[in-house]
Amino acid sequence: MRTLLVLLVLVCSLSLTAVGAETAKASEQVPPDRQALVMLRVLAYDRNLRERASGTLTIAVINGQSSDGAQKQAAMVAALGRVAQESTVSGLQVKAVAVDYAGPGTLEARLSAAGASAIYVCPGLGKEALQAIAEASRRNSVLAFSENEAEVGLGVGIALVRRGARVSIIIDRSAVAEAGADLAPELLQLSEVRD
Repeated sequence: MRTLLVLLVLVCSLSLTAVGAETAKASEQVPPDRQALVMLRVLAYDRNLRERASGTLTIAVINGQSSDGAQKQAAMVAALGRVAQESTVSGLQVKAVAVDYAGPGTLEARLSAAGASAIYVCPGLGKEALQAIAEASRRNSVLAFSENEAEVGLGVGIALVRRGARVSIIIDRSAVAEAGADLAPELLQLSEVRD
């Protein structure tokens, strides 16, 4: 666990200039490869992950059918796929699947069919979608991630955001608990925690 903590600190504190100064200026978001790596490191600190996952850690990347969201969805699925080729999380193989949000009635069935243990919420989903994600997350013990800090507390339990040259982890403690996750204190110490 200590090795994971050191790796998480290193990943979060690495300068975003590694992706190029122009790229960092062009976008205030954390690049998909970095988000994927940090997301998997965060999931390694979930002491209930093995119970919530069914043999494979499946991350559903949800898009609201916007063009920006579709591009982000493809980039995140690809980034998670690359990271998954080289690592496991708590002994679980990692798989990313694209899930299109078409309404609250179909979301839960799609997450269940995918066997999702975690969700990555792409940009462009509205308040209704975030509410549906919050409900599905609670009912199915699925932890939701986003790159948008404003979505924390609206259905998303964890946001991975850029703060200067660092990746910051914003955690909504109640949303995380409602999703059935139990994050280790070592991660909470490194994160901005909201109750």
